[in-house]
Amino acid sequence: MGHLHGSDQGIPASPGMDTRPGRFAVFGWSRATLPVALAALAHEANITPRFWNYGDAGTLFVLSNHADIAQNNDGLAIVIGSAFTLEGAPLTARMMLDNGIATPEAIRHDAVRGNAIVICLSLRGPVFSVYQSVVTTSQIFYKHSQELLVCSDAIRYTIALHGRPELNADAIPHHLLFRNVTGSMTYVRDIHKLRPGFRGAFRDGTWLVTQVERLDDLAVGRRLYKGAAQELAEIDAHAASIIGRYARRVREDNQQFHVLLSGGVDSSLLTAWLQTGLAPDDRIASLTYLMDAGSVAGDAEYARHAIDILGTRPDFVRISMEEYPRLLIECIELLAQPIDHEQDPCYLAMAKHLSRLPASCVFSGSSIDTLLGHSHDRRYRQIDRYRAFPAASVIFGALGRVLKPVLPNKAYGMRELSGYLSHIDDPLSVYHPFQTCCMYSPPDAVVAMFGHETLRHAMHTRVVQIDDYLASTLLSERIHGIEFLLDLHDEEANLVQIYRMFGLDFVLPFLDSEFVGLTLSIDARIRYVKDGQYKWLPKQLLRQRVSSGTVDWPKRDGGFPAELFAWMKSGVLRELTADIARPAYMTTTQFQHQLDNPDWLTWNMLTLDLFEKRVLRASRVLAP
Repeated sequence: MGHLHGSDQGIPASPGMDTRPGRFAVFGWSRATLPVALAALAHEANITPRFWNYGDAGTLFVLSNHADIAQNNDGLAIVIGSAFTLEGAPLTARMMLDNGIATPEAIRHDAVRGNAIVICLSLRGPVFSVYQSVVTTSQIFYKHSQELLVCSDAIRYTIALHGRPELNADAIPHHLLFRNVTGSMTYVRDIHKLRPGFRGAFRDGTWLVTQVERLDDLAVGRRLYKGAAQELAEIDAHAASIIGRYARRVREDNQQFHVLLSGGVDSSLLTAWLQTGLAPDDRIASLTYLMDAGSVAGDAEYARHAIDILGTRPDFVRISMEEYPRLLIECIELLAQPIDHEQDPCYLAMAKHLSRLPASCVFSGSSIDTLLGHSHDRRYRQIDRYRAFPAASVIFGALGRVLKPVLPNKAYGMRELSGYLSHIDDPLSVYHPFQTCCMYSPPDAVVAMFGHETLRHAMHTRVVQIDDYLASTLLSERIHGIEFLLDLHDEEANLVQIYRMFGLDFVLPFLDSEFVGLTLSIDARIRYVKDGQYKWLPKQLLRQRVSSGTVDWPKRDGGFPAELFAWMKSGVLRELTADIARPAYMTTTQFQHQLDNPDWLTWNMLTLDLFEKRVLRASRVLAP
């Protein structure tokens, strides 16, 4: 192992680019000399780099400050995230090397559970492999050429070693419609991401990416639960054992943790299950953000009620409207990507707060909606039920018109169902449930900018991917699969990155591979909706653990779109919104309409504009 040569003066910060190094890994191969930028990055992060030169075959390098790293005579392994054995015991990088689970040629993914990325580099030649679990909330970003392969779990460092980054034009329609990009694309030209359940293998200058895991694989061999009372008890015990091991692992390392507690079903159920992994007198610390913005202020009542019945040690982070623009900009700079949720800056505020406390990680109950259902599932079930009837769309449309004067709410539902059924045979339609479930901009406006063919291509890339992971033809399962894989991984991965920048782990136990497998083994006819109630299963499980009416409180969406739109029009975001540069794909009339009438499309334009200005144009040019 040698030392990197090059500049040791650090990396000068450009205006707008945060210099916080955070926790990260950068690794790869270079055929020629190593980039000078790598030495600068090592200096900035105060990490000793490792590299192995193999003459004409090139040089392997790794730069990482993740805690779980091990080395033997053959290779060096890094584990990012939470890995467990098939029996549920913690699985470390040392154990993976000693037991042949991690080798430079391949990672035995079938021997790893949890939510993790595993990397193994050879000490004998230019060979390495990286495996990304199908449920991981970390991501690997890479740039590959004939001379250089750079991989990182933080895209900001892939960009830093990229030279002069350019916006990926193909990503723009995806972002404006869905607030993320599909498949292996990223927002930066020539930088790609490893898809969930895929493995990257490098040998002899060749980088090969292959799929090794599907969502269907996680439920293989499991019994089919149908909702009987004794089955609910069994599901509860199994889930509690999975979730509880995460709490025990932190406590066994003598670390502290917080759980994000909004007071909803998801966060309350997670808190109750985490408690089963601890001693009765070990009181969990909860964290809630409070924002002084209109409807969001009511969230405090939910949180305080949950704190009372669950007995947590509460901690609140208060965020003012005036702080929000600064947090928004900093969030995009830290992530080096546009954000997709208006709450992300609030998570950043909580990360800053926790970085001043003796906390090692944060648990979040996000994502259970994509596994066990949400309010739209009743509509999806109706679509599945009536799609086989050729005249169903016409009949429900007529009923909607007849009922409108006397039962307007029922009439609206009939017309909505009619509209879905009329497009059900065209999954590339912007009005198909596959697309509307994850759409965050008025489709007609985006069609006017890019045309139907461009949008249908974007739809196609989303739809075909689900076939790589699920065999089910059930509409609700396929929609939840799309939400889980194409939206949730990016959304939650962003939060993981935010917290790692402050040395904290953001852990989502519901995205444990065993827990996901457990949910997939539950009959789809009760998994999402039962007896007309959506989220029936998590509500039943929570009822068994708390004696309170919390379970039946009306669900809150968690965001604050009304306030956000008002801020863009005439509030704290007005200045940033007015400063958006008109893109070439919008006419002056279209552009002015969006500024005058802010909606989700305006928000998506704003986050993309900030990304271009604060990341791409302000990016430090590190490559020689």
